[in-house]
Amino acid sequence: VIDHSTLPMNPLESIMKGSHSQVPTVVSSTRNETLAFVPSLLLELADNTPAYNLIMSELFKDRSEKVKHHYRLAPDTADLNNSLLLGVATTDALVTCYVRFLTRALARFAPTFLSTFLVAPHSSEMNTDSVCVEGPPNGASCHAGDLSFILPHSKRMIQR
Repeated sequence: VIDHSTLPMNPLESIMKGSHSQVPTVVSSTRNETLAFVPSLLLELADNTPAYNLIMSELFKDRSEKVKHHYRLAPDTADLNNSLLLGVATTDALVTCYVRFLTRALARFAPTFLSTFLVAPHSSEMNTDSVCVEGPPNGASCHAGDLSFILPHSKRMIQR
């Protein structure tokens, strides 16, 4: 909440104006950010062609056929099932594009590094979705899955 005291202005506005703390920054996201917020049951229900087509049509409107075509042919997504394709497409639309925009904006003022984490974790604090915690080969790198690889962690954190 922008209260003009603790948070004096919209953070993006501050970054665009250069009035933020200009320090080196790592901006990180995971390949499947959005899957962590979708319960496993819904992923299973969406893993069919009619559901996939409906959801893609709702999300991407008149561009849905082009978007579906792109993900079906891209080397890193061509073999994914419908649910995982939805995860990658929604992550790209809702997170990846914004993260790249934010990284470019920050880089105008200080060293800024972009990271996209692809390792499928074996555990996650986001236990709403089994695909986020089952690990390779079928697991997905979901929201916050990169944190234990990037930041130092204690023995207690490892046990979680």
